[in-house]
Amino acid sequence: MKSYTMKAKLEELGVTASLSRPSVSNDNPYSESLFRTLKYRPDWPKRGFSSLEETQDWVENFVTWYNNEHKHSRLNFVTPMERHKKTR
Repeated sequence: MKSYTMKAKLEELGVTASLSRPSVSNDNPYSESLFRTLKYRPDWPKRGFSSLEETQDWVENFVTWYNNEHKHSRLNFVTPMERHKKTR
């Protein structure tokens, strides 16, 4: 989001840019971890997606797997769904 056009559009919309750590792209460790998990899945298409529908199907399957099957080390090796059910 450093491009001038993005900055100009944000200013036009009345949005004030705030960079807590300028020039650092990984300020959100949770989203960075999710993106790393996504990109290193064995079924990640090495040549990209051929259509929006293919992309949407892949992401839907990934989200289902991530929430219901993937054991997270930071959650003591349970899935997010299992963790969510325990806290209710």
